[in-house]
Amino acid sequence: MSKLKYFHPHDRKWILEQLEFFPVSMREGIEGKYSACYKEICDKHEGEIAQLSYARREANIRLRAAVKKYGKGGLAQVYSPGTI
Repeated sequence: MSKLKYFHPHDRKWILEQLEFFPVSMREGIEGKYSACYKEICDKHEGEIAQLSYARREANIRLRAAVKKYGKGGLAQVYSPGTI
């Protein structure tokens, strides 16, 4: 079950593409953290445009950082020569 409840509708496709970089076991947790970040930032700002702008920016920055750090490329196993 998806935990992606709070996000900007224009970002849905991009978010789902980014989630593909994570192992299946991590995706639900990442979705929950993205939604929590988006909602937290929305709640901190007044005015719909400011809420959406700041929330999108912060949640997407964090997702890009997580992809870089924990995505499949970041979790790749490295083998020493002769151990394969």
